[in-house]
Amino acid sequence: MKIPVLLVAVTLSACATQTPRIATRAAAAKRLAKPTSPRLRLGWVSWNEPREIVACTRRVDDNGNTVGVMGPCYRIGDDSTAHRLVSWLNGDDPDRNPANVILADWENRCSLIIEDYQAVPSPRPARLIMITPSGKKVLDEWTPSPKDEGDAFQVEATFSTDGTVMASVHLSIGLGEGERIIGIAGAKVFSTPACE
Repeated sequence: MKIPVLLVAVTLSACATQTPRIATRAAAAKRLAKPTSPRLRLGWVSWNEPREIVACTRRVDDNGNTVGVMGPCYRIGDDSTAHRLVSWLNGDDPDRNPANVILADWENRCSLIIEDYQAVPSPRPARLIMITPSGKKVLDEWTPSPKDEGDAFQVEATFSTDGTVMASVHLSIGLGEGERIIGIAGAKVFSTPACE
């Protein structure tokens, strides 16, 4: 008789620890709105703390499904320095919004545009651009260094749960036969600009 009681207690305590995470996801979903032409997110990114993300290299198949084990993973904060991780607590909770997601407050006024890195015919950096009623503002501009291995390079936007902080994640993409390696080359974490 003691075993079932213990099992129920463990089950209930596990449910109790999940409640804040579910509530946070629901609150975030209400604050974020998908743009009219969403861009598929390739990078694996999760918010670890209010001003810090965890980003992991992963392999995906032709359908976008993760193949094998993720890693290496990095913790990146305000100083944009990547610290390699061994483990973290919320590894199963990545940002699943489109790569050019916008805040619900911006809807019908502001949007994000992603421009991929271009090497030829003339070099152009990867950019994250915010379009506002008063014009456009480059939020991040990244040119991969020679040590960044990949066949394609791009940036993706992600917002913290409360929308006050955002990050531009730098991706190096290796194109293979039936498989892609989505590497994390770095990120820029900054306060979310006003839509004006």
